[in-house]
Amino acid sequence: VRVFTQPFSRPPPAEVALRELVLPDRVKVGETFEIKASVHATRATRGRARLYQGEALNGLDGVRNLELAPGPNELTFKSVVRYAGQVTYALELDQLEHDQFADNNKIVSTVDVPGRPGVLYVDGTPEHAQPLASALTAQQFDVDLRTAVGFPGTLKEIERYDFVIVSDVSKE
Repeated sequence: VRVFTQPFSRPPPAEVALRELVLPDRVKVGETFEIKASVHATRATRGRARLYQGEALNGLDGVRNLELAPGPNELTFKSVVRYAGQVTYALELDQLEHDQFADNNKIVSTVDVPGRPGVLYVDGTPEHAQPLASALTAQQFDVDLRTAVGFPGTLKEIERYDFVIVSDVSKE
């Protein structure tokens, strides 16, 4: 069998891909830490990186303009967590000069931050909620006492709590 070969002479297609988002194994509430991201680019390109903590931009280091070299690139961001529980980080790349597939330009990772259990306590009459809120605080719970209008509007806001108490609130 004769086999004919021809070398591939075209340059690699223009592509940028997020490969990994590395969070520390242990994160403490209120302590600054580093988040590392691995980005691969087939060509030199510019773009923008946005790091989200939950649904909001990361407070310490949220947006950065990028100058990516061909090959592997390492990005380092600083962050701090203000509450215990599971915290989700999402890194998105956009405004890329040379990129074909947008699906590989976002990566999400979660870190578990140990701490006191969090309680969302929503009460229609907050002055009546004080005895239970005080008892929970005495038992080492972090209590977030709110009125009905302060009830979270999204599931992301609620997921940071270990449990939710709804008392004396109308169904509306």
